[in-house]
Amino acid sequence: MAYANDLILVGDIFDTWHEDNYPDEGKGEAFEIFCSELVMKQWDLSIHDVIQGIIGGGNDGGLDAVYTFLDKELVGIDHRALDRKNARSFDQPKITLVLIQAKQKKGFEEVAIDKVVSSCRAFLDLSKSADDLAQHFNDDVVEQIDIFRRLLRNLAAQIPSVSIEFKFTTLGSTDNIYAQISNKARILESDFNSVVSGATGKVSLLGATEILELYRERPKTAFELKVDEASKSGNGLVVLASLRDYFNFLTESEEPTSSDGDVEPKLLSRIFEWNVRDYQGEVAVNKEIRESLLDQESAPFWWKNNGVTIVATRVNLVDKTVSVVDPQVVNGLQTSNTIFETLKDLAKDHPAFNQMILIRILMTDDEDRRDQVIRATNRQTAVTDASLYATETIQRDIEQFLLGADWYYDRRKNFYKNAGKKVSRIIGILSLAQSLMAAGLNRPDDARARPGSVIKKDEVYRSIFDPGIPLEVYLWVVESQASVDSELASKIQDRATRNNLRFHALTALTTLLAGRTVTSLNSLKSIAKRDNLPTDTNVKLAVETAHTAFTTYVSTSGLRGEAVAKGRDFIAYLNSASQAASAASTSAASTVDAGITNA
Repeated sequence: MAYANDLILVGDIFDTWHEDNYPDEGKGEAFEIFCSELVMKQWDLSIHDVIQGIIGGGNDGGLDAVYTFLDKELVGIDHRALDRKNARSFDQPKITLVLIQAKQKKGFEEVAIDKVVSSCRAFLDLSKSADDLAQHFNDDVVEQIDIFRRLLRNLAAQIPSVSIEFKFTTLGSTDNIYAQISNKARILESDFNSVVSGATGKVSLLGATEILELYRERPKTAFELKVDEASKSGNGLVVLASLRDYFNFLTESEEPTSSDGDVEPKLLSRIFEWNVRDYQGEVAVNKEIRESLLDQESAPFWWKNNGVTIVATRVNLVDKTVSVVDPQVVNGLQTSNTIFETLKDLAKDHPAFNQMILIRILMTDDEDRRDQVIRATNRQTAVTDASLYATETIQRDIEQFLLGADWYYDRRKNFYKNAGKKVSRIIGILSLAQSLMAAGLNRPDDARARPGSVIKKDEVYRSIFDPGIPLEVYLWVVESQASVDSELASKIQDRATRNNLRFHALTALTTLLAGRTVTSLNSLKSIAKRDNLPTDTNVKLAVETAHTAFTTYVSTSGLRGEAVAKGRDFIAYLNSASQAASAASTSAASTVDAGITNA
């Protein structure tokens, strides 16, 4: 009874989700996104990050999504550690590979897991090159798997810990798993364990009941922090708390659980979403923090550490317990992560838990004040301007303008996702930047291959996020990208090709409409108006032009589609084809107009 009801409820939930978010996707592809978003919930990924990992389609090796993490950070195609020189800065890194298969079937099929076993043996064989894999698997699969393989090789000298997880998701029941499935799961785990010395593998079978449980999980918004001393001033508190209590606050646990315990503690990464830095791992400053945590002979820890700053929408102090609603650690990420990484491996009675930490807790729901705090508290040490972009006025202005058109600009990662907004209407800073590079800078190759590294260059950022550009240009680009994506989904079945083409098709669209190559967002002002969105005819022609140019270039060059999309050489060919299509379209329209006039 329970399973049968869970199955019906999951079906209803998915149908609503599908209709609200990705109606242009087929049910199978939408189910892959739906399950991947739920399965990856523990990693606090944005919907943009979830989509980037989807690789299902032809020649997918039995997998529907692939994600690689370095420590707790999702590794994208231009992550700094994928450069061998930069990789040397990581010390004792942890690499995690997550593989997902999502099937809308009411059971776990042996043939499905057999396919994954066979594919993974090829994927994880480092003697095979990416070109070798490309002979059997699609571009998206090769790209995502190659991230893991390159990371593994680049970090080899740092002796990384490696874990590989396979999530097999169906609408079946996990109450009675066939012995053959369990045996194949153990075989796959054994293969994962043998990738490198010390690697660990885990296979999880998730059915309708588990999917429903994942869906019902909602981020907690109210937390409690026990403190030893507290001083209140206005809407702020300055407190001293033991590291035991701060550890519990960071892990949402009642008692610290170390490696001696039964449950591995998990850091609440979502309370760091507004912090401008990523955790830097075992860099020098964090090694010093760790040493001072464990040093029981010198001055107390809180004397030597600046502590942390937390902003929240509500704060209340009662009997040395602070209730904090919607907390965000805006300064002190390195300290907090180092505290977590150090204490989680210690026995519960270790004296380090008795050390104290200084914490400032500020209550405000005013975005300007919150951003002022973020910028001020992160100027104490070197932080790149790129890390502080989210606090700029232009970013807040874009957010407010897009809200008027029912688009949610997620300049603070997962803010709107956690608020329950439709994920298909959420746009992140990086996602918008990619579309802007393609539409306004004639750089779809960078948008496809190097989005993170390119936007960190201040001259690129300032050229696309310029206060002098009318806000309606940003809305026009968002709407145009959505139209292009919709047309690609309806016309091209192969997901890898759509992924390679989405930015190039947008470049083709702006070239068609302008009648020339567009190399600055200022050049878009004449056509990119709120009341002048591209017509269906324009979008169809742009997608057709880009697709034809792409397939022709791939065929004649002998290169893989991924290499063409990421390379600069194809752009001139695309621009020429788009300008020719624009001229032909204008000529045809003039002929029609002349015919109407003569009639």
